[in-house]
Amino acid sequence: MNFKLKTPKSKLSSLILSYVTLKDGKRFVYSTGQKIPVRLWDKSYQVPIRTKSQKDQLIINAVTLRFDRIKFEYLRLDLQYQKQGKQLTKEQLKDEFDIIFKGKQKKETPNNLKSCFIDFCEFKNKEGSWSKSTKQRYIMLLGLLNEYERYKSRKIDIRGIDESWITNFRYYCQTIKKHQVNTLGRNIGLLKTFLNFCLKMKYIDNPSFKEAAVNREVTHQIALNKKEIEAIAQLDLTQNKRLERVWLINDLTYYPITVVFTL
Repeated sequence: MNFKLKTPKSKLSSLILSYVTLKDGKRFVYSTGQKIPVRLWDKSYQVPIRTKSQKDQLIINAVTLRFDRIKFEYLRLDLQYQKQGKQLTKEQLKDEFDIIFKGKQKKETPNNLKSCFIDFCEFKNKEGSWSKSTKQRYIMLLGLLNEYERYKSRKIDIRGIDESWITNFRYYCQTIKKHQVNTLGRNIGLLKTFLNFCLKMKYIDNPSFKEAAVNREVTHQIALNKKEIEAIAQLDLTQNKRLERVWLINDLTYYPITVVFTL
């Protein structure tokens, strides 16, 4: 981590900025909160110069102590994130420094399903990218997840949703809810979209859910031709009260499918 003057051409004092290039290549700049007379700053080495003036030395000592604290906190946070298998980002470092040096309260990250889902829905509504049918599908997904919570007798912590969790959820949908392939595939796809939002908002930090497969299968829709429709219209069903209400036609041309018409 290095330091520089914010206004090096000033004739009086200048605020000192800290800066560092992070592992993702982005440069992080943060105010040290300390000022120093420009005459006491070494432009070549970007550090305070030595002086015999006791008054000047008090200023330099305060600046040096702040430099040491900022360097220490940066190295501590970087090591902490490495141990957790994470990469310290520009945004995360700013949040951490604001807490340490400005006394800001740490943001409480929602981890329960309902809170995160509300945030997701509000964001999508503001974005204006949802149709009524899409919104309805997500409401149905939330209902399904609530059912899964009751089935497992424990609340869903979204930080624990990974590829393995989705595999268990998929098994529940297949065996307990008896969902067909496309229904299940649609719901897994919706769930992954929701989790991508949570990842972007830093509600979760495990992207392994992305590896979960979204399976689909091609369905065949059979339409009656004009001749078949006319044949149905000419059927005499007056002798059978049940068939007056329901017509059953077996289409055996290519696929064994039953078409049901209700009057």
